Amino acid sequence: MLLLALAAGCAAAPELLVAPDAARDGLDGTDGPHGAAALARVYPARITDTVATTVVVPTDADGAVLPGPWPVAVFVHGGLVPPARYQWIALHLATRGVVVALPSSPLDLAIMASGNASAALDGVLADADGGPLDGAVDTAAPVLIGGHSLGGTVAALDWVADDRFGALLLGASYPAGGSDTASRAGTPVLALVGSDDGSAPPSDVAAQLGDLDCVYGVVDGLNHYGWTDDATDKELANDGVASRPLEDARRDLFRVFDRWADAALAGDVATADAIATEAFANVTFPERE
Repeated sequence: MLLLALAAGCAAAPELLVAPDAARDGLDGTDGPHGAAALARVYPARITDTVATTVVVPTDADGAVLPGPWPVAVFVHGGLVPPARYQWIALHLATRGVVVALPSSPLDLAIMASGNASAALDGVLADADGGPLDGAVDTAAPVLIGGHSLGGTVAALDWVADDRFGALLLGASYPAGGSDTASRAGTPVLALVGSDDGSAPPSDVAAQLGDLDCVYGVVDGLNHYGWTDDATDKELANDGVASRPLEDARRDLFRVFDRWADAALAGDVATADAIATEAFANVTFPERE
């Protein structure tokens, strides 16, 4: 209870990241019309731990949280890549009407704190009950969990362990061997990887997905660190060379992800699972053996 009170008492003013713009329609892989702001929160985790979490929310022009209620997504960062480098994903989702939590981990290794995603979700739900997110969260909607690279593997562990997570995004990633993914059969899963990924090549990802029931797509011209902002020279030296501009590849990624996420967050599993039958520019859905 002390930790919960501490978390509730340290709310800072939202930091406006992007202003609302009615001309943005959120279609065809673009941002939506809402503003987006970041809230720095510290939530209880386990018994004596805490998890620093950035929560990105739909806002008005003054940075005030829009009442919604909005569905929730939790995104787990990749190995040795801080959550701030995935804020571009959270910002995009927030402008389209999603509350997004970006939990941190010790040493930027999510595998050291599996369960932080669930703790961040607990915190968001607590904030929605009389806190800074009061009235902003749709507590009846499925919650999406996703992650990139190692973060996707950890997200899959949390998805298996916590049935509040009703949809899973794997970005250049796959579940750890032995994960009981069959226990979550019937919930939508989207696995996306770039054609130029040098750390998780599409063929390797497809093989490691095994029997997981998921939509598997390959984004043309995207490499591994195209999922992150501010990739370092060292990271890029161990990656494939992106064959298309990053902005173009990310928009193609969002065309698929937005369509899938809209259905998954609405609980429309059939539509989410059927997107592989649709045509998307520069994204293919290869058959897996």
